Amino acid sequence: MGTASMSYLSLYDLTGIQPYIFGSNTLQENLGGSYLVKQALDKWLEIVADKMRAELKWSGGGNAMVTTADLDQAKKIATELSRCLHQTAPGLYVACAHQPWDGSDADFKEQRKALYRQLHANKAGRWPPAAFDGVGFTAACVSTGEPAIKWDKRDEKWLGSAAKSRLNYGKKAAEDLQKIYPLPDDLVWTNQFDQLGRSHGDQSMVGSFISMATA
Repeated sequence: MGTASMSYLSLYDLTGIQPYIFGSNTLQENLGGSYLVKQALDKWLEIVADKMRAELKWSGGGNAMVTTADLDQAKKIATELSRCLHQTAPGLYVACAHQPWDGSDADFKEQRKALYRQLHANKAGRWPPAAFDGVGFTAACVSTGEPAIKWDKRDEKWLGSAAKSRLNYGKKAAEDLQKIYPLPDDLVWTNQFDQLGRSHGDQSMVGSFISMATA
């Protein structure tokens, strides 16, 4: 009687989602951050998994599970996803855990429990992101306080890498919102709620509240 072939289960968890999305009180950044969080596991992980002939079993709520042929393949997928986040969504991080699986339903239940235990341990022992505290820079990002890399001419403010990425993808998020909830031709969804009820330069949390309500 033959033995079942072994494969691997990989469990992914995006870390620091709330600080990443609401690290700014600007609605367009909040929308962009929310969009990037959704893309990370719902789209980018699936693309990487398909490319390496693995299977994305499910994704939702900042978690996802992938099945692979072996541990080496599982680690390559995790590495590629981490690289993608670093390049496209700086400031958004992922933790993962891998467990062997014999393909049976009974073993799946056991390995899923082991995955969550291992994932929790990996997150608890994770090294904090490296920061250079602005060495060589004289300006800080108005949203995150990290070293600034770009001057936003329209809003006249310095942006760090995370804020810049969120702001850029905020435009894409607004386009998707218009497709999901279409309005008449003479109306559009605005991203300027954060400018209500304050003077220029004052702090406002309206943007964050709106983003939380629509998340």
